[in-house]
Amino acid sequence: MGRTLIASGGIFQGQVSGVLTHELSHVHLFGWRSSLFSARPPSWFTEGLAVAVSDGGGAEGVSEVEAAEALRKGYAIVVTNDGRWRDFASIRLEIEPPGDPSRDDFVTFRQRLAYREAAMFVAWLRERDPDAFAELLRHIENGESFRDSFQASYAASSSNLWRDFVSRLAK
Repeated sequence: MGRTLIASGGIFQGQVSGVLTHELSHVHLFGWRSSLFSARPPSWFTEGLAVAVSDGGGAEGVSEVEAAEALRKGYAIVVTNDGRWRDFASIRLEIEPPGDPSRDDFVTFRQRLAYREAAMFVAWLRERDPDAFAELLRHIENGESFRDSFQASYAASSSNLWRDFVSRLAK
C-alpha cells in the first residue's frame, strides 16, 4: 500500500529539510500500520517524534529554552493516551498562554509550542530508557494500543511520566 505525503506551502519558505523530514517521519511511522483504521498513537507522540527526528521541523520559532519556560508557567500540553490534533487551535493546554486566540500568529505559536513540548518529552523518554523506547516503537509497529504499549514498555502511564518530566524542568 502506498503512502501519500502532503506538505503545505510553508515548506518552501526556507525550512525544507526540517519540515520534509518531519512529514516523512509520519509517512514512515504510519507505513508500519496495516490499516488506516488501526489504533493510532496520540498526536503528542507522533508530532513529538517527528519534531525530534527532524531536529525541530514543525516547531520553528519556539526553542527548547522557551518551551521549558512555558512549561514552568503552566502552558503545558495535556498528555493522554489517545486523541488527535486535527485542528491546531484545539490543542489542549493546561493553561492558555497570553495572546489573542483569533490571530493566526497566535494559533501558529500554540501549535509550535505544543510540538516543541511534545518533542522534548519524546526525547526525554528515549534518553531516560532507550530500551523501553525501542520496545514502545516495536509495539506500535505491531499495531498494539498505545496505552498498553506505553504501560508495558515503561511500567508507567504516559501522563505519570509527563508529570515527572515537567517536574524535573521546574528544578
